[in-house]
Formats: sequence, C-alpha cells, structure tokens
Amino acid sequence: SQEPDTLPNTHITTPNRCASFVVKLYAVLSYHPELSHVITWLPHGRFWTILDPAEFEVDVIPKHFGSGVSLVSFTKRITNVWGFERLSMDGNNNHADGVSNN
Repeated sequence: SQEPDTLPNTHITTPNRCASFVVKLYAVLSYHPELSHVITWLPHGRFWTILDPAEFEVDVIPKHFGSGVSLVSFTKRITNVWGFERLSMDGNNNHADGVSNN
C-alpha cells in the first residue's frame, strides 16, 4: 500500500482509482502557487477565477485534467456535472469574476 503525500498532488492517486475532478481542481488552486497568474482563488477565498484562459487551456488542463479536454468542455463539466455557477460581480469595477458551487 502506498502512503499518501503530505501535500495533494494532482498526479498521485490511489491504485486503480482516479482522483476526482473537484479534488484535482482544489489541488491546482491550493497547492500550485506557480499557476496563480493563470487560475487563482479570489481574495475572500470563496470563489476562484481563470485569469489567463488561453494558458489554462494549453498548459493547465492537459497536465492536471487530461489531454483532449478543451476550455469549453472544462467549463461545461464544472457547471453541468459539479453544479458550479459562473459569477460576474463587476458593479464597482472590482475584478470578481469567479466560479462558486454555493
């Protein structure tokens, strides 16, 4: 039996079992600060946003969510399968686009 790492890694899973999509997303957001210019939590920590959609699709999705997944299919999956909602709260010119499952 393998011992889990102390920090989640989106590439390490238990034998014969894939890490769920949400676990992978949480790991990318929380344990990969080198990606904070691409995808990040908003300051209050309840929502997240994709800052650079092109880089997210080319570099992050294939590495962490599987090859052949487009940004469109990623977005459909988070909304249709996992119940996340796209939010745009820019009434005061605050950058607060994000996604929530609340």
